Amino acid sequence: MTPTTPMHPPAPSADRSRRQLASVALAVALATSGVLPVFLTGALSVQIEVGLHVGTTAIGGAVATYFAASALSSVRAGRLAERVGPFKVMLVAVGLAAFALLGIGLMANSVYVLLAFLVAGGVSNGAMQPAVNLLLARAVDEHRQGLAFGIKQAAIPSATLLSGLAVPALALTAGWHAAYLAAAGLALVVGAALVFGGRRLMPAPAATGVPARAAGDAGVSGRGREAGGPGGTFDLRLLVFLAAAMACGVAAANSLGSFVVAGAVHDGVAPGLAGVLSAAGSVVGLSARVGFGWRADRTGLRGRRAANAHLETVAVLIAVGALGYGMLAFGNVVLLVPAVLIAYGGGWGYNGLFNLAVVRAYPENPGRATGVAQVGTYIGGMVGPITFGVVADHLGFNVGWGLCAGLAVLAVTAFSLSRRSLGANPATDARRDGPLLEASEEASEGPSPPSPTWTGA
Repeated sequence: MTPTTPMHPPAPSADRSRRQLASVALAVALATSGVLPVFLTGALSVQIEVGLHVGTTAIGGAVATYFAASALSSVRAGRLAERVGPFKVMLVAVGLAAFALLGIGLMANSVYVLLAFLVAGGVSNGAMQPAVNLLLARAVDEHRQGLAFGIKQAAIPSATLLSGLAVPALALTAGWHAAYLAAAGLALVVGAALVFGGRRLMPAPAATGVPARAAGDAGVSGRGREAGGPGGTFDLRLLVFLAAAMACGVAAANSLGSFVVAGAVHDGVAPGLAGVLSAAGSVVGLSARVGFGWRADRTGLRGRRAANAHLETVAVLIAVGALGYGMLAFGNVVLLVPAVLIAYGGGWGYNGLFNLAVVRAYPENPGRATGVAQVGTYIGGMVGPITFGVVADHLGFNVGWGLCAGLAVLAVTAFSLSRRSLGANPATDARRDGPLLEASEEASEGPSPPSPTWTGA
């Protein structure tokens, strides 16, 4: 029978478009607030070390503790967001971020106080990310979610820019405590925007046909599966595997962001020029996040077929990043510029696409699934730079970049294996796993087929 479903999704109303744009903007602001405590600590490390009379190791340990707290809170926060909705979780998370920033700005007179408030900031970030992912999965039309996740992931490093600007604007004039107080003010503004304008952007939970108890409350079975994931089960083992792959990729990528300037200076490049090169690489990486997210929306795939295709692109991007890390390992100034641009473009370009793949694989539980998968991001962010620093100190930067290339190869291998586990199941509902624009046989057989509704996953 001839399908009656339109070949292209209808254009959303102007009001719906504005609501989706506002949802993405709010997600960007909230996600940025969650990472401000750790990025500010990194940018202000020189001033903090002098003010608190500590060394680099203490600051590094504090940053690592932040990521550890994020990892511990992420899984439970994702599950909680599925139960109570993203609004409440985001509200608590942005409040914790403001509390952490305000506490450091007013009370951090020792490294132990700094550490305590960074733990609060880490819990905030771990709760914020899966809740924001759930908001985007539910509030943004499915054929626009790739771009939405790309923008969200590209915007998070904007906290790095804000933190860098805080050094000359505040830390060197009014003191480093003032920079945290200013950031707390920004977090409070974002919280106010969420309170007064965010609730109306919160969509109702998507109708998935999965009972709420099965989708959100089932316990892990002995085989590592719960109701609500691909093919009707929440495949926890697959998510753990994806998190491990992500940990390897992020460990290499965060090492690049942390040490590319120092490595370039070690190779004979002037510090100012090395900073410009790092900024140029960051632009390439952020552009890749947005660009590949936009491209993902054009594939017209849904469900696990989409997840499989997106993970394949993730693996290719990390492989490109591995090539860049390998070029850096030669320590050749001639190769430095292309190596940095390639490493940033591949090594930083896949984060939004990874989250989109997880959402596509677990449409009934996007917040919970990304909360589990996000643990790998935090572990990689915590372990990678510390390990690289030790290796670079004892064996040299060349060996450190070689280690990054090896970690990237491990990530590519793990993602490739995970795609086999995620392979499309022919028994799965064709409308969920089939192309986004493909007509449903079931919809076409009714006497008066309704027009499709283009809603978020």
